[in-house]
Amino acid sequence: MLAAPRSGCMGHRMRRHCHTRADDQVYAMIGSATYRSARGHMTFDASQLQIVHYPSAGLRKRAAAVRDFDDGMRALIARMFEVMRQERGVGLAAPQVGVPLRIFVMNATGDARDDLALINPVLSDQEGSAEAEEGCLSLPGVTVHVRRAVRARLKAIDQHGHPIELIGQDLVARIWQHEIDHLDGVLIIDRMGPGDELATRKALRTLEEAAPPPVIEKKVSRAPRSASHARRARRR
Repeated sequence: MLAAPRSGCMGHRMRRHCHTRADDQVYAMIGSATYRSARGHMTFDASQLQIVHYPSAGLRKRAAAVRDFDDGMRALIARMFEVMRQERGVGLAAPQVGVPLRIFVMNATGDARDDLALINPVLSDQEGSAEAEEGCLSLPGVTVHVRRAVRARLKAIDQHGHPIELIGQDLVARIWQHEIDHLDGVLIIDRMGPGDELATRKALRTLEEAAPPPVIEKKVSRAPRSASHARRARRR
């Protein structure tokens, strides 16, 4: 997620989505829901989703394509918009709240009429190149300089299951690239230069030390055989 500016070019042919009372009703019923993706079913409580921080392994996994466009998915998107606003960001990808699906939400202007949810996005026709400073809610306290295309075309599906095609430039194109990186398991620290590597070393070490220990799955060993069972096995 990038830090939120007060303005930005939204490009042309950009479809706007406004939050409606129906969206609020969907959010009100958020709870445990099952989503079907290209990798099967996953269940989680959308109302409890929060920002996942580096070095969580989930941030390094490629997200799965979305197949179901239902109220559960729209509840997830509503929660993502809420978290994005709470943290004053301009974009948020589903893996950043622990959900490995190819979804991100964005708003480059701060005007609710410019809210946009993009599902299964694909970038093309990237042009130009510019370097700018980026931050990320999954990497608090870390900012790095990232070079990205200044103009791009994006094809995706909106939250109602309708295909959309957009052209964006400058901030909008940068948001798209930043969030799609998240969907591919790529972080801004993977794109930083030597100077930023040195400057962010302490902050990254602090995040790594603060991270909870990884969960280690224990293998279940077989129960020891009884003496009588061993004798019967030997007679076979």
